[in-house]
Parts: sequence; structure tokens; C-alpha cells
Amino acid sequence: MGIRSAYPGSRYLLPDANILVLLIAGQVRPNLVPQLSPGNYRFDIDDFEVLAQLISQFDAIVTTPYILAEVNSLLSSLDNNSMVECRAKLAEYIPLLESRYTEPKDLASSNRFPNFGITDVSILSDCNQALVLTQDGGLLGLLQKQCDVIDYASVKQLIAESQ
Repeated sequence: MGIRSAYPGSRYLLPDANILVLLIAGQVRPNLVPQLSPGNYRFDIDDFEVLAQLISQFDAIVTTPYILAEVNSLLSSLDNNSMVECRAKLAEYIPLLESRYTEPKDLASSNRFPNFGITDVSILSDCNQALVLTQDGGLLGLLQKQCDVIDYASVKQLIAESQ
């Protein structure tokens, strides 16, 4: 699977909050993955393996403080023991991430802020040399003209085709 070769300008992977939650939960206990599926999208245990394969192709994982805050919030939906385990894993993982930061006032001044919010606008602002990985159609549409971006379903399909 050579997804990175299809995006030669992207040295890094920038997963949105839901994808980062999948990564953390899958490392703690794969059976947590379906519990944390966003909206109508259903992650399953195999999705963690797909993500692990993809991550190995990039130099680093990029994030923003806004994504991390959203991840923390999403983990709050778990039962207390699972939430604590996942937050502990997140705490171990944070030093491994390349964190990028744009001032909130700069993000808020974007004409896209009212429609997309601070997290998505931070991804747009900080996607330099990164392939954004998302399963959020709205974010995908926002980024398509300005960043390298791929939706998670396409990643799964490309992997399936290459096997």
C-alpha cells in the first residue's frame, strides 16, 4: 500500500479527532473502537490495523491543540475505567506527535470559522506538508482545494485493492 507515494508533498499524517481517537482506543483495547465511532460512520476493530499500516508510511503524525481537546472530549463518552485508560494512552502518545499551533484569534478571523469551527479551521491552517486523514465529509470538502486530504473510506478501499 503506497498511499504516501500518491501524495509526494506530504511528509506527515494529520488525522482528524475521530481518527486519532481510533488510534488511541485501538491501542488500549480494540473492542473500544466501535463504541467511539462518529455519527453514522462505524469503525470496527480492523480499522485500527488499517490506520497502523498507514501511519508507518509517514515521518510523523501532526496534530493541533484543538484536535487534542476534541479527542479528550470524545473519550469522555466511555465508561470511567476505559476513559481513564484511553487518556493515559493519549498522555503517552502526545510527546510522539508534532504539535502545530495557530492563535485562536487568527483562526477566528477566518471567514470559514463560523461554518467549520476552530478545530477544522486549525487543520486547514496547519496542514502544510501533511496528508489530512478524515471521515468527515464537511472537513474533506473544506480542505480539498488547499491541502492533501483523503477520506478514511478511500484508504480502506486502496488497502483492500492492494492485497
